[in-house]
Amino acid sequence: GVRVGLIKLAQKAHPVIMHRLERIAAHVHGSEARQPLWAGLMDSGVAAKQLSTDGKARPTPGCRCTAEKWRYVCCCYPCLEHAGRSDEFDWTPDLISARPAHLPSWLTPLEAIRTSSDNLKQNASESTRLQMRSSLPQEPAEEELLKIKHGSLTRFASKDGQILGQMATSVHARFAGISTFARLPQLHEVLSWQRENQLPCQGHIDIGILGVPFDSGCSYRPGARFGPESIRANSRLIRPYLIASRQRPFYERQVVDAGDIDTNPFGIDKAVEQIVAGCREKLRVVDHLVVMGGDHTLSYPAMKATAEKFGPLVLIHFDSHLDTFPPMYDQDVWHGSPFRHCWEDNLLTKDGSTHIGIRATTHTENDFRESDAMGIATITADEVHENGVKNCLEIVRNRYLLAGGKAPVYLSIDIDVLDPSVAPGTGTPEFGGLLAHQLLEFVRGLKGLPIVGADIVEVAPAYDHAGITSMAAANLIMEEIALINSSLADSGREAQ
Repeated sequence: GVRVGLIKLAQKAHPVIMHRLERIAAHVHGSEARQPLWAGLMDSGVAAKQLSTDGKARPTPGCRCTAEKWRYVCCCYPCLEHAGRSDEFDWTPDLISARPAHLPSWLTPLEAIRTSSDNLKQNASESTRLQMRSSLPQEPAEEELLKIKHGSLTRFASKDGQILGQMATSVHARFAGISTFARLPQLHEVLSWQRENQLPCQGHIDIGILGVPFDSGCSYRPGARFGPESIRANSRLIRPYLIASRQRPFYERQVVDAGDIDTNPFGIDKAVEQIVAGCREKLRVVDHLVVMGGDHTLSYPAMKATAEKFGPLVLIHFDSHLDTFPPMYDQDVWHGSPFRHCWEDNLLTKDGSTHIGIRATTHTENDFRESDAMGIATITADEVHENGVKNCLEIVRNRYLLAGGKAPVYLSIDIDVLDPSVAPGTGTPEFGGLLAHQLLEFVRGLKGLPIVGADIVEVAPAYDHAGITSMAAANLIMEEIALINSSLADSGREAQ
């Protein structure tokens, strides 16, 4: 019964498998000779020859199996080849280089290539190596950087010596030293360096990175006051060449870390005054500011100072919330209302502004009607997912033309526009946001617009994991700097 059933199941199986089933059945019925079952499952050389479907003899000597026994479970190449399973053998580089007798012919080219490569490494002279290196593409002369000693630090500088840049990585390890954004010089360092060397660009700075460690306008999870510190720490890995835009903005424009603005953590209205005054002061020395927060309250005073210098602004706003909300808890200015105040103070053009990434929930449908009445249209996160970034970019650009096509642009990025899976370290996360590649494509697609100022806000490191939110913010700031650099080039202003 059992034996007949097992044999029927194995009729279409490999002969070796059928043979084993017969042995197992015999062992169960007691008709097998008194020996361990494992020994009965080992085929003798003669049996293996008889069971082989291709007529091969047992494996040749050299296999770890005995001369009289062949084990089907052996994983050596001769046994696997005998069983028709040679493709299961793992040919490692060491085995191939040993040139075994059973080396398959299809592996010979790989072995020859490897041997040739090894011989080349062993026999190549120093002159040959130098010749090979000289055949590699060389960095164009116009892209060479100088190394300049200023104070106790060695920094890279543009070839003409007019722009002071990042700390030299070959001298100062990335993880060492005071944290400035992307290891750029501080404002006072560049000003003193320009005076000492009596440079023609003395007293002129193109772009300043300004921190605003303020989060008293936050309505949910606080902690964005530590955002600037964390963004700087996670910007240490930023290198000078931006692959996507093929530019080195740190050596085409003088970019500095302009420090932080001191703000009153106990009074929002007082802090707003301090931020406006701080931005005005920096804008007397620095042409353009990129502000890092801090909660979104700071966008109102930062845009106020920017509009005073450049005129009414077109707002391009990435966020999961509209931030045009009315007062909350009898507080007019908070992180949910900065753009309502910008509209009320006539800091925005009458039309042309856009929100991107709005999602999840809001208080009422009237929130959208009010935002529309302020001249700010809305592209939801779902619309970005469904229609694609390129189509949404076209909407943003067409809306910009409604403002006349020449208005200055302010770019504001709330880090919570990204999905919490990408940027968990924020105060008011919302599910279903943009992914990293979508936001990068969107921001890079703004190239050509006259961007005069930017910010990135709501980075709260206490809720972050391994610094991924701060790292995202740091790289987005780099993208914002690149956009301003491109805008200056498009306006006809030569790089220093």
